[in-house]
Amino acid sequence: ERAVEIFPRLKFHGENEMDVLCLSTNEHHQLDGILKEEDGSIWVGKVKALRLGGCAVEILPKLWLHGENEMDVLGVRADGAGQITEMLKKENGSVWVGKARKLNVEKYAAEILPKLGFHEDNEMEELRLNVHEYSCLTELLKEENNSVWVGRVKEVRLEGVSVGLFPKLGFHEENEMKRLSLYAYTSKQIPGILKTTGSSLWVGKVKVLRLEDYAIEMLPKFRFHEENVMEELSLSSDYSRQITGILGEERNNIWVGRVRVMRLEGYAVEILPKLKLHGENVMEELSLSADDAE
Repeated sequence: ERAVEIFPRLKFHGENEMDVLCLSTNEHHQLDGILKEEDGSIWVGKVKALRLGGCAVEILPKLWLHGENEMDVLGVRADGAGQITEMLKKENGSVWVGKARKLNVEKYAAEILPKLGFHEDNEMEELRLNVHEYSCLTELLKEENNSVWVGRVKEVRLEGVSVGLFPKLGFHEENEMKRLSLYAYTSKQIPGILKTTGSSLWVGKVKVLRLEDYAIEMLPKFRFHEENVMEELSLSSDYSRQITGILGEERNNIWVGRVRVMRLEGYAVEILPKLKLHGENVMEELSLSADDAE
């Protein structure tokens, strides 16, 4: 961990390219010298994989990345709110990361999402949030819907309380996701979403949509691109209480558009009459399975 203290003293070549830069420390005092540096003053050049853990997340604003840098992976993890105090003081969108193909955010590091600035042409292969406690999202949940800009993202996977962040994410209006996977295990994980009215959550185009358990209740809130064609719509529910809201909808009231393959598992089978398909939709496969319902 103490090696973090000497990091600012290292001098990298102007055309330096690193495969991996990994910095981690749980001792905030080890960053005293680094935090005194100007933002964007520590040259690192091009970095393919950048991973920051614990208090080292605070170093991110200090790094000076090559203007043409494109990271394969940016991973940030913070185990406590005290490890990101300086980051939370930054203006939204002011911490430049440029282009990143995969963004992995864990625990309290989720709070810094609004602070990150991505290149306008950035297209992420995957956005993954691993958050299991509401205390990790105190500030982020205060953000306006669609205000946390992530741009174009091909795959989004949110589980547990992180599902509640979905409305906060701002996607490019022409974004086309290969896969959107949402898993909510209790209704308390998506209270704000359930209170929204109409189809207010922009999804755009998505090839594969998978919703499990209480996340199914989000389906009426989604707004898809008018030209969207889903390769697969998969809904799975183990308990009837996970779909009580949808069961109260009118028949053919939940627009899903064109769907080639539809898979409904468990109690999700009961919502089939509520779904509205495109008038010219041609479905290749409809799979209904209630065997796993309890």
